Amino acid sequence: MLFGIINFGAVVPPADAVITGGKGNVDLPDPGWPKGSHEIFNSRFRIAWWEGPPFGGGQYTAEYRGDNEAFNAVLARFAKLKVKTKRLVIHDGVGKSFWLSSNCESGKHQAEAMD
Repeated sequence: MLFGIINFGAVVPPADAVITGGKGNVDLPDPGWPKGSHEIFNSRFRIAWWEGPPFGGGQYTAEYRGDNEAFNAVLARFAKLKVKTKRLVIHDGVGKSFWLSSNCESGKHQAEAMD
């Protein structure tokens, strides 16, 4: 089951269209997210992440893959965040990872799938 993409913003100086990221769930340092966000972002279910524009840098995005139990575990943590606005978007069906498919390489459709 795909349980999507989560964005966290941090106040950092702007950069000129620099995007960095990676595969997997290696623990990333907390750049100043709201309390509890670090644990969600670094969940063991994360398959990819990136940081950068469109808003001048400092926007972190993560993609996750897992079953219903994994989704519910992350959702429970997300529900506890003490932030002004929360947004959850769920799509039905198989999605495609932005980061894992960024090179449009053929034969990698299984690795880039988020269901």
